Amino acid sequence: MKRRHRTTIPDPTSQAVPDLLRRNFTASDLNRAWVGDITYLPVAGGKFLYL
Repeated sequence: MKRRHRTTIPDPTSQAVPDLLRRNFTASDLNRAWVGDITYLPVAGGKFLYL
């Protein structure tokens, strides 16, 4: 069985960030909304690359 790695441990004292887009990722014009994502890629030796 493959062991799962916990890559993010949230800080319980931090304040939640508001969802300004309200999950609506369509923009009315160019450069109106920018979104991003971090993807963890497992590599040899049990390490991760971040894309």
